[in-house]
Amino acid sequence: MSEAPPEKKRTWWTLLLSLVGACFFGFLIYHFGVEALWEALKGAAPLPLLWCGLILILGLWVRAWKWRYVLDTAQQGMGLFFVAKLAGSLTPGRAGEFAPLLNKANRNTAVLTWILADRILEIWSTLAIGLWGAWYLGIAPGLWGVGLVAGGVVGTLVLMLLVWRQDWVVRLEMKWQDIRILGWLVNVLSALHQEVRTLRAKTVPILLTTAFAKWTDLFAVVLLCKAFGFDITHALAGAARCAHALVSAVPITPDVTGAPYVAQAVLLHEYGAMSYEILTVALALEAVMVYGVLYGSFTVYFLMSKR
Repeated sequence: MSEAPPEKKRTWWTLLLSLVGACFFGFLIYHFGVEALWEALKGAAPLPLLWCGLILILGLWVRAWKWRYVLDTAQQGMGLFFVAKLAGSLTPGRAGEFAPLLNKANRNTAVLTWILADRILEIWSTLAIGLWGAWYLGIAPGLWGVGLVAGGVVGTLVLMLLVWRQDWVVRLEMKWQDIRILGWLVNVLSALHQEVRTLRAKTVPILLTTAFAKWTDLFAVVLLCKAFGFDITHALAGAARCAHALVSAVPITPDVTGAPYVAQAVLLHEYGAMSYEILTVALALEAVMVYGVLYGSFTVYFLMSKR
């Protein structure tokens, strides 16, 4: 029997993980009871929830603008951003964020370089905020924290090396250009190097928009908790979002399984004194708002681009 195509395999895997998430949410409804969850929902203040949704919209469109600013209109940066964001939210390990490269028209070093650079910046800033939150709350990071910091530092150094060093690429090209596999790899590195160097003039806006978008993520969590009567610090929000991001990056526990929300809920429960009944409702609302904002924004952009 012939093997299933990779696209079909990924689709079935995503559906299976989504089914796991649906079953887990159903278990929570059964465990806490519909009445208790409904009471928690009725107690939510609408105004902070409204502001939370607006902040999520702002953060998403700031990131979309960043892609347009870097890739310019010739690459349709905003469209590529929404494709990457949608695919990343549904695929294990967020591998779908490289989905723009599946289109032959976008399969070039400029798009690949920017996706890699943006991933490094997002990961590094998430880890930095998460470790700051863990330090502020007195959570000992242990060996995993050291490993995460080391990974972030290595990724940053690689990016900086690609940006600032040119002589090492030239030497590699001269030495290994006649070796097929190594020559191909060096050619790729050389192309990436040239593309990353073009980003230097845009470094300040890229860093500022990345930092601002991260702040909207934290502020959205703070507003979400405030809607249910809990005032949490930005440090706790940062630690919770970092925990969410780390779990969602594991191939078998993307967002659709609900596992990242569990990691976020544990921290908010332990350090924010929020009950799991309220957290079930709050994080379910967060998921609805996040995906609603994402799909809604994509629809708006698609309709606007057709005019």
